[in-house]
Amino acid sequence: MKLSEIPKGIVITLGLGTLLFLLTLVFLPEQKTAGWLVGYGLGLITILLHFIAAKAFSGLSDNNFFGIYFLSIGLRFLLVLALFILIIIFGKIDQISFTVSFIISYIFHSVIEIILINKKLTNRTG
Repeated sequence: MKLSEIPKGIVITLGLGTLLFLLTLVFLPEQKTAGWLVGYGLGLITILLHFIAAKAFSGLSDNNFFGIYFLSIGLRFLLVLALFILIIIFGKIDQISFTVSFIISYIFHSVIEIILINKKLTNRTG
């Protein structure tokens, strides 16, 4: 999918989401901002891994695509879970703001990813 093919509503949503994220940073106490940034970054990295996998496997037939893509979901989940645990154990950041930020970021970006994948699949079959 080319950048110009991304629906205008998703671009606006991403822009507003980023603006709200930055505004939240302004109002957070200084000791919580590192956790907020790291959590948001981990959520974003997770979605970028999903996007890269979808692009890498997009040339496969539907049966092969879904089999390999769902296997890669499990592997990516384990990778992100390991990173999450390592950050919680070894990171010198506020764990609550990190966890909340990660969850919000992951849900926000996942919804957008689902919309884009759904659009791609409906264009492919329709």
